[in-house]
Amino acid sequence: MNYLDRLENESIYVIREAYKKTDPSEWKRFEKAHEPIIDRELWEKVQAAERAAMEKGKTQSKQKPSLFKSKLYCSDCGSSLSAQTMGHTYKGVYKRDGTSYTCHRHLMTGRAICSNHTIGEKPLIGIVISELQTHAQAIVFDETLLLEKLKKQMAADNTDDQLFLQREVRRLESLLDESVKITSSLYEDKVSGKISQDTFSKLLEKNEQERQKRQTQFDEISTQLTSVNEKILNISKWAAVIKKHMDLTELMRPDVEELIDRIDVGESDYSSGRRVQEIRIFWRFVGFIAD
Repeated sequence: MNYLDRLENESIYVIREAYKKTDPSEWKRFEKAHEPIIDRELWEKVQAAERAAMEKGKTQSKQKPSLFKSKLYCSDCGSSLSAQTMGHTYKGVYKRDGTSYTCHRHLMTGRAICSNHTIGEKPLIGIVISELQTHAQAIVFDETLLLEKLKKQMAADNTDDQLFLQREVRRLESLLDESVKITSSLYEDKVSGKISQDTFSKLLEKNEQERQKRQTQFDEISTQLTSVNEKILNISKWAAVIKKHMDLTELMRPDVEELIDRIDVGESDYSSGRRVQEIRIFWRFVGFIAD
């Protein structure tokens, strides 16, 4: 680096350091010191456009999730349903009509896989509130009778599972007891000299591995059996939630979260001359309730 280059770099450094040390209140602003690149009017328009874009971004980021977000599923392919805004344009002005939900897989494959499975948010709200009120009225009329009916229905749905799980629990309990007896017998044989230390160690390790495997199976089966039994106990929790919302006339997102696990949406059928669509609501704690 020659002398002039070094002097220039040192001068820039001094100016930067002075700039850093100067308090902002001491800065001076010189307007119209040179010819502007763009005129003032265009500058103001650009700034206004940027401010409008920033405000729009803030508004969009604060938008609430759709009412049934992550609650709707296609009854055929199992994919979630995506929310879409419905609307129309009149005299150049776009007007939002509401929200509809359509099978996500159907949309993402260019409508090549699965079928439409579409439902509007407003009619779905009506279906949910109508079924909610039906259950609420049944609870008010005779809560004990309704809960007993649901318990029997749930027990019938889970009878085969319960019987299988109960048999597995008994079988694994017997095998675990056998593992304990084998361990005790091995120690006795080692002490009496019937088996060598080396044979004892190998047989003990093999038996312990088998015992751990059976214990893991036993824990998993016990957890499944507990889950099946808890479903029946949860009926009372479901009744309490229904009673809490029995006067509901407008559905909000917190209500959906508290009331519903999922909703399966079937394809619309027009073969009868009118639209027929199966909607299955799976309520929290109890799931789908058959008529």
